[in-house]
Formats: sequence, structure tokens, C-alpha cells
Amino acid sequence: MSMSSNKPNLAALRNDAGLTQSDLAKSLGIIQAQVSRYEANGEIPSRLLRQWAHTIGCTIDDLLPPVPVAEETIFDFNNSLYGSLTKDLNLILNYTNRFSHLIDESRDESVSLTIKHFKDRVTILKEKPWVVLMGPFDAGKSHFCNFYLRGDWLPTGYRPVTKFPTFVRHISDRPQWFKEDLWIMGPGFEPEKWNDKQHCTQKRILAGSWGTLQQYATLKSANNDGVEGTVLAFADAPLLHSCVLVDLPGYGNKYEDDNIKNAKVIDLLGRRAAILLYLSPAQAFLDRGDFACLGHLLRALPRYDFPKLGNLFIIASHAHPGIKDPQLKTKILEDGKKNFYKHFEENLFHDWSISEEDIFSRFFSFYQETRERRQELEDALRLLLGEFMPLVQKDRVSWEILKFKAVETAIYEKKIDKYKKILSHKEKEKRVYERLEEEASEKKERHTKEVERIEQKIIKFKDRDLKNLRAVFEKETKVETLEAMIKHRYKDDKQKALKHAPAYTLEKIQIRTERFRGVLIVKASNLFKDFVEDYNIEIGKLDDDGAMREFSIPFDTKRAFLGKLVGDGNLGVLGNLGVLGNLGVLGALGTWSSIASMIELSLIASGGPFTFKTWEVIAVATLYRDLSKPDWQRRLAKRIKDLLEAKQVRSIIENTLRSFWRETMTAFQNGVDGLDKQYKNSVKELKDAVESSEENLQDVEERLRHYEEIRSFFASIPWRQEEPPSDPGVYYFINKESGEVDYIGQTSDLRRRSNEHFRSGMVSHETHDFVWQQVDPESTSATRQTYEQVKIAQHNPPLNQITGGGDRKAGQ
Repeated sequence: MSMSSNKPNLAALRNDAGLTQSDLAKSLGIIQAQVSRYEANGEIPSRLLRQWAHTIGCTIDDLLPPVPVAEETIFDFNNSLYGSLTKDLNLILNYTNRFSHLIDESRDESVSLTIKHFKDRVTILKEKPWVVLMGPFDAGKSHFCNFYLRGDWLPTGYRPVTKFPTFVRHISDRPQWFKEDLWIMGPGFEPEKWNDKQHCTQKRILAGSWGTLQQYATLKSANNDGVEGTVLAFADAPLLHSCVLVDLPGYGNKYEDDNIKNAKVIDLLGRRAAILLYLSPAQAFLDRGDFACLGHLLRALPRYDFPKLGNLFIIASHAHPGIKDPQLKTKILEDGKKNFYKHFEENLFHDWSISEEDIFSRFFSFYQETRERRQELEDALRLLLGEFMPLVQKDRVSWEILKFKAVETAIYEKKIDKYKKILSHKEKEKRVYERLEEEASEKKERHTKEVERIEQKIIKFKDRDLKNLRAVFEKETKVETLEAMIKHRYKDDKQKALKHAPAYTLEKIQIRTERFRGVLIVKASNLFKDFVEDYNIEIGKLDDDGAMREFSIPFDTKRAFLGKLVGDGNLGVLGNLGVLGNLGVLGALGTWSSIASMIELSLIASGGPFTFKTWEVIAVATLYRDLSKPDWQRRLAKRIKDLLEAKQVRSIIENTLRSFWRETMTAFQNGVDGLDKQYKNSVKELKDAVESSEENLQDVEERLRHYEEIRSFFASIPWRQEEPPSDPGVYYFINKESGEVDYIGQTSDLRRRSNEHFRSGMVSHETHDFVWQQVDPESTSATRQTYEQVKIAQHNPPLNQITGGGDRKAGQ
């Protein structure tokens, strides 16, 4: 029987794999005659497709007849999405470069650090959102990328192929000094520094064309030596005007070394996605590995509300025509939605107030050759990438820059004012300085005791955290507890229990320990806040009547503390580069209202204490036991307990937790060092001012002029706020002097509402900036109110203590 030309040559594919029909039949669990018949017909039953492809080392698509695909422009994006924003940020960078002498000549190290932080942050703000692709090794992530990039850029195959995380940007974003299509970077490469010539050149291993990937950067490469690396690439594809596409290696292949390395990559990069595309093969859709991985990644995903979890896409890939529509829609997608929601309903989704409807809208299918099986996905991506994300990015940039301007300008206004008073009342300020010197030893003793007290508190937090973890872990992994959970959740569904019970066990442990740790995090943030705010209070100021009043050295303690952490790059409990990328260094340096959020985000961004290594134990474990006997629930419970003990899961979590609190201690000590150094500098400035002779006043006046120039730099940063749109959103009034959020509200019309507030006299253009975040135009008032209350609880704005949007108060 001759084979139709439009059907795959199955025999040739098998021969290329070096297998006989008998070999293949044995692997598939069928007889040789069936293999012969399927090859002759050129058609394979859908139930065998995945295993057939796995056995001969090809993709499922290779085994299916080709379906003509009409030439179509799926994403017609251009540089107008971010062109204007990028231009504005480049103007700020050029403005900053004109003041480079402030960094080089500054007498105040904190000034140099602050301007450098500002410049670095503006550079990062130019970055388009990361669209990160994650999933098991056989989900077809690279194939997915190639289809939407409209070219065979990335190597593909059934067996694990992707060796390094690959960042693909639009060719128009390629720096002038970057001449090739791509560079392969070595260990230590920081993805945020992709346009830093010195950093990239130092970390480059190899430069070349796209063909270089197949030769040097796949798991099939001859030099697959296990070295860590990253691919930095550029392509001419319309999609890339809207995002940076990040293709991560898959998890769950049979090579232990690859899995360990990939777990680190997932912790480092997968949890920093702005948008997560999670692919899982349709014929094995959402097993325990997927649930384990998604539970890990969801905790770090930015929570945009357009709609809820609008930046999450769970995709049934390889949804080929062999899977009939009823099976795809009902058996695969509907069951997947229900199982996924049920898995997280009582824990993570309960804490986040996520509904079943919210989750169901985040499921999609994908098959390249059948447009109907990717249409919903493309429509959702087009709306997100082409409309919502540019608005989110613009709001985020305006928020950070306006807040930075307000905070830093206010700091130097106070510093200049204080300095002028010192020069105008030298004798009085000299007595202040003398009193400070007299009390220096007493202050140092009090300071040392307070530092030691907080260090002991941090140690106690660690001990309590560990104790709680052990108690929760012991309770939730008892055979009796596990057996009861299996009976309650899965009833008589043995396969579902086998598939999901192990991941649910870890999920329950994680959520219970997270809640307890959240209390410790708030306590830690309050300790740091109180310490820093009380640091700069001295009894030593002489008033005109000779009475002693409170005196404070004129420097910003919050910036000195947090700025030291940012400068050292070792933030521990207060965050790291990834955290500050989400939260915003510029805002964080001027406010304590988000400290608890910084601590929580730090734990998330560090991947701990439940790193992906913890979850992958569940994802790749073989749990098969004889489930035919009446006591199968108890047998499975014992197997789960044995697995967790054999893989030392509790020990892994404990070690990561200890590291986290150790970094917290280091972060606090670094912040204290920054405070002490800045305090000494400020006291020295006071001494120089009060002890200067009349003929040396020129140096003092020069220092004052220097501060005035710094203030002018911050105040004149070229960023003006546009008129708010007549769209729904959540809005903030930021105090220009303190940089704090004074009021938060929500509205269906941002322009109208802002005008109403300014006319009412509650705020004024002189005292407050109006910053907003647009939301889904279809969002209800109730949805906006929920989001508003989350923000009120986070910032605790003082004007909301009187009344909030819709007469709501903070904490209500």
C-alpha cells in the first residue's frame, strides 16, 4: 500500500532512530503487526502519539500529516508601543550624564550612590516586559517561540534540547557594539545588564549567528559540558516590539545534572516573569509536576488585575487534530481547570481571593496548524501585550520617577535649610556640636545595645520560623494525616490521587508556614523602621531661651540605611535586584510603607525557602505502587512520606530558611554601617561649619552651593506628568515633601476624580502629585474597591484614616 504524499513517512523516522518495528512495538506495549499497519497507513492513534514520539526522538508534529497554514500576521506590533516611553527615558539618561561631576566630585558618598541608583534604575525601566516560557521538557516551548517569531530561530526536538535560558529581543534594540545575531554568555552574566558593553564583553563565551545555537548551545551539542550559560539574541519579529521573549530549559528530563542546573535557572529567572506562559502537553495535561512548578512560579508573578492573573497563561500544547474537539474542551481543558483550581482553592487562592472564574479564563490551547486551537490565546496575548502592558509600564515609570524627584528634592531642601541655619547661628550650633561630643560615648553605648537587641530578635525569628516549619512538616506528613487527606480530596479516584496528592502536600505545608512567616516579616520590618527613625534623635539642641530641645543631624536616615543595602547588593530580608526590579528602588529609598512588601518579595525572589529544587522532588518522582488493594490510600500515604524523607525535603527547606535569616542579619548590619558612616559625615560637616574662621567661610559656602546644585538636579529631572485619562483606575496622591502616599482611591474616571480632589482643597498641586494605575475597562466597581483596599492596607495612607475612596478608611 503506497503512502499518500501528505502523510509522514513513519518508517523512515523509525529507521533514523535505529529501531526495528519490534523494538518500537515493545516500547509502546503493542505488537509488531500494529506498528506495521500504522506505518503503512501513515496514521497513529492519538493515545500512542506521545510515547511514539518519545521513543524515536522526534516531536508529535513530525508524526502528524502537515496542515497548510495560511500566511498571516498574528502580531502586527511596531515600535510605537514603547517608542515614546523609551525616548523620554533616554532624555533623562542624557540629563543625568550632564551632571556626572556630581558623582565624581561629591563630598557625600550617598549622593554618588543615589544618582548612580537613579541612572541604573532608569536604564532598567527601559526594558520591555519579560514573557517567560516554562514547562516540562517536552512541552514544545521552543517550537512555540519559533512560530510566533515567524522563523526557525531556536533549535527544537522531542528530547530535551534547550540548554541555556535564551533572551530574544527585537533587532532594533540591539546595541551598536553588538554586531552578531547572538552571544552565548558564561556564568555570572546578569540579564538586566544586556546593554552594558563592559559586562557583556567580560561574560561572553562565543558570538555568532543563529546556527551557533544548534552547534554549541543545545543538550545535543558535542560540547555539552554542563557549564552554566545564557543566550542573548536579537531577531526581526513584530512580537518583540512588545516584549522580551525568554525561553527557559524544561524540567523533568532523565538527566539529574540538567535538572539541578535548570532548577537554579527557574528560581533565578522564571520567578521574575512579568508574564508567564506555562506550556504542558495536551495528552499529559497538568500532572503533579505542573502543579508543583506552577505553585512555585505563581507566588512571584506580579499580580495585575486586567483581569485577575491576566498575565498568566496555562497552555495545552501539542493540541493536534488527533485530539477531537470534545476531548480537548471537556476532558483536557475543563478537567485541567477544575483540578487546578481545586488544588490551590483552600490555600493559595483563598489567601489571594481568586475565584474559579478567574482561573478558568487563564486556560488556552495551542496547535500551530489549526488556527481555531490558538485563536483565544492569540487574542488574549494581543490585548495584554498591545494595550495593557504599555499602560502598566508607563504608570510604573511615572510613579517611580515622580516619587524619586519628590523625595530627593525634599531631602536636600531640608539639608540646605539646616545648613543655612548653622551658618546663621554659629555660636548656638557650636554649643550643639560640643554637647554632641560630650554625649558621644553614651550615644554609642545606647546604639550598640539597640543593635545587639535587634540582632537577637532576628535570631529568635529564625528559631521560631524553623520550629514552626518542623511542627507543620511533621503534622502534615504523618501517614494518618496523608491518608485522611487522600480519602477526603480524591475519594476513590486513584489516578488523580497519584497525580496530585504529593504536590498538594507540599502546597499545604508551604501556605501554612508562609502565613506564620508573614507575622515575623511584619515584626522585622517594624523593628527596622523604628530603629532607623529613632536613630537620629539626640538631646542636645539649645533653644534661644537656653532650654534643651530635641536635635537631629540633617541627613536622611531611611536613605542611608536602604541605600547602603542597594549599594552593596546584599539585601537579604530587604530585597535583592530582582525584588527591587519589581518594587522600585527609587520609591523604596524614600518610604517605609513598603518595607514589609520588600521583605516578602525578597523571600519570593530568592526562591525560598521552597526553592524549585524542593518542588522538583515531587515533579519527577516515581510514585507507582500497587493501588488495586483496598488500603491503597494508606499505601500511597506511606509512599509520599517515604519520598519526602528519602529526598530530605525538610532539610532542604530548613537550610534555605537558615540562609534567608542569615542574609537578613547581614542586611541589617550593612544598613547600620551605612547609618553610622552617614552620621559621622554629617557630624563632621557640622564641626567644619561651626569651627570655620571667617576667612575659611568660603569653603563652607561652596559646600552649600554644592548641595543647592544637587537639589536642582533632582528637582529639574525632565519628567512631567500627563493629564490623567477618563478611564477607570486606582489613584494615589504622593506627598511632594515626604514622598509618602497620603491618599488612595479608585474611580471609573481618573480625570474627573483628580479634578474633584484638587477642587475640594483636600490636596493641592503644590503639595501632591497625582499618580494612577489604569485597570481593565470592563472591571466592576467591586473589583476596583478590592484592589484599592489591598493598596490602602499596604501603604496605610494618612488621609485614608479620615476617609478612603467611597468613604472607606484604611484597614476597613
